[in-house]
Amino acid sequence: MKKLIAMAVVLALVAGVAFAVDLGGNVIGSVDVVKGTSEEDSEIGAGGEFKHIRLEGSGEAGDGQFGGWIRVDLTGDGIFTNGVAGLAWWKPIDQLKLIIGNNPDGVWGKEGVTGWMFYQHAYDTHAVIPGNVWGWGTSYPDGIGNSGNQNMYGQFVTTRNAFFGGIGDSGLLLEIKPVDMIGINLAVPFISQNEAGNRKAGDLYTQMVAQLDVNLDFGNIAVTMKGLGDKAGADLFAYFGLSAVENLGIDIGAGFHINDADDDNKYPLGLGLGVKFTAGAFGIKFRTALSLPADDDQSFAVLADVLPFYAVSDTTRIFLSAGLGMTAPPKSAPDGAESIVGFHVNPYLEIGEEWGAKFIVGIKLWSDGHKRTTNDKTETRWEVPIALVVSF
Repeated sequence: MKKLIAMAVVLALVAGVAFAVDLGGNVIGSVDVVKGTSEEDSEIGAGGEFKHIRLEGSGEAGDGQFGGWIRVDLTGDGIFTNGVAGLAWWKPIDQLKLIIGNNPDGVWGKEGVTGWMFYQHAYDTHAVIPGNVWGWGTSYPDGIGNSGNQNMYGQFVTTRNAFFGGIGDSGLLLEIKPVDMIGINLAVPFISQNEAGNRKAGDLYTQMVAQLDVNLDFGNIAVTMKGLGDKAGADLFAYFGLSAVENLGIDIGAGFHINDADDDNKYPLGLGLGVKFTAGAFGIKFRTALSLPADDDQSFAVLADVLPFYAVSDTTRIFLSAGLGMTAPPKSAPDGAESIVGFHVNPYLEIGEEWGAKFIVGIKLWSDGHKRTTNDKTETRWEVPIALVVSF
C-alpha cells in the first residue's frame, strides 16, 4: 500500500511538471453576529453564510498551445447546478485563441472599478452591501443577495445598466488579435442555451456577444454588443477607461438597447462613472449610475457609492462605505407619488493581506426606501458581520 501511495505521489508530481498544473482553493465564510430592523416589535437576529468553498485548477499542454481551467464550488455557485465550471482553450497562433466553456465570474467585462473591484474580496462576504452592481431589484437589496424584483415604478438602476459585466454563459468564445492593441472577441452560448432546451441555430446565433477592445497608451476603449435572442433586440455598451494619470483611474460607460425591427418600445439609457484615486496610504473610490427615461412611463433613477479608505499598516485597512439611491416617479404616475430613496452607511476593517487571507469586521446600516412596515414607514436594517477570506 505504501508503494502504491508513493507511486501515486510521484505520478502527480510528474503530471504537474509536464502539464504546468496550478491548483488552489478559496474559502469565504461570514457570520452575522447580531442584526435587526427598525420594525416595531421585531426580534434581534443572527445568521451566517459560506459564500465560497472552492477548489480550482489550471494547466497547459503542448508548450502552451492548449490549456484548461476548472472550478468545483461546493456552495453550488457555478455555471451548472452541481457547482462545476470550466473551460478548455486552443491557441494555434498568437493571433487566435479558441475557448469552449466559460468562467461564470464574467469574461471580457468592461466595468473597471464599478463592479467587483469596488469592494474586492469584501464583496463576497456579508461585511458590505454590494447589490447595486448585480441588479438585485431595488437600489439597495433587502438582504445579501435577496430583494424584490423591481421597485413600485417597475424600474431599477445598477452600475451594469451602463457597464458590460462580462459573459456568464458557456459556449464557444473566440479571441482574435490582428495586432497587439486591438482585440476582436466573439462568443455564442451553445452550451448554456442547449441545456435550457434551446437548440435552434437561429436562436443561438442571435444571442452572440461581439466586442471590439482597443488598448492605447492612455487607456482602454471598448464597444460590446450582446444579442438577446430572436425578436428581442440587443444591448450595446460603450466603455472608456483612463489609465494615463498616475494614481488615478477613471471609468466611463454607457448602455442602451437596440430594438428589434418589430419592437416599437422605448428603453432607458444607462450612464455610469467610476473613479479610483490613491495618495500614499489614503485612497477613495466612487461610482455612480443613471437610468434616463425614454418615455413618460419610465422613471429617472440614480445611485452613487463612495468608499474612502486608509492603510493603517501593511496588514490593516479601514474603509467607510456610504451610498444613496433614488428613483423618481414617472411623469405618468398619479399626483402625490413620491420618490423612493435608499441609503447605506457601512464602515468596516480588514486585517490581513489585500489580495490574500484576511479577517473582516463591519457595521451595516441601510434602507431600500420602501414603505413596507406595519405603520407604512420605511424600514432601516442593521447588522454586525464578521468574515474570513482564505485563498491557498
